[in-house]
Amino acid sequence: MNSRRKGKRLELDACRALRALGFTCQRTQQYQGSGSYGDVEIAGTTLHAEVKGRRAINMLRWMEQADRDRRPGTKPIVLMRENAGPWHLLLRLEDLPRVIEEYMEGRRFTDERAKATA
Repeated sequence: MNSRRKGKRLELDACRALRALGFTCQRTQQYQGSGSYGDVEIAGTTLHAEVKGRRAINMLRWMEQADRDRRPGTKPIVLMRENAGPWHLLLRLEDLPRVIEEYMEGRRFTDERAKATA
């Protein structure tokens, strides 16, 4: 399979996975590698989504370790960075809605607590 067809297939698969989680998204029109468009546009967000697929991705071994070592009821994530570089987060796409929900619950709790002490 040539790389253009493989990329298209991966981008469509990524859109299907995002839609299954309730996101509205579409594959973007590619303009000869223009850096201003991601591979997938996720409606209502400011995310720039690049879709990559490889036979083996070594950082997935880190995720396997996090999954193996986690306590029951917790979701595995990996925080990673190169020397003194910015931090990056790796999580399973299927866990994203719950992570967002927990973040928003925490924000509401913090906001309510701040109002109560004001």
